[in-house]
Amino acid sequence: MEHGWLNVMSLIFGLIAWALPLVAIGFYKTNRKTAGAGCNFTSWVLGIQVPLLQIVYHNNLVRMNDWTALADVGNEAQVMVTIFVSVLCGIQGISLSYALRSRS
Repeated sequence: MEHGWLNVMSLIFGLIAWALPLVAIGFYKTNRKTAGAGCNFTSWVLGIQVPLLQIVYHNNLVRMNDWTALADVGNEAQVMVTIFVSVLCGIQGISLSYALRSRS
């Protein structure tokens, strides 16, 4: 059974998770704080799914005994997830600073 769709979903969720805080900044600038908070929360939820999908994909490679594929993608996946989480935290920090700035 092919599990390549896990990588595709991980990519899609990651891009959406990066875009939503930018949308939230627009909501905070127009004083729609509830919509901005919803975007931030949804971004965190999707951001949590990205490493989980990667873990499931790697688990499937282990169960299929596809050690060569696992060796090919193992280190790169770790680096990509680390970069993804770092960028997501940075974008979320910027978005939340706009949220705090709009409170006053």
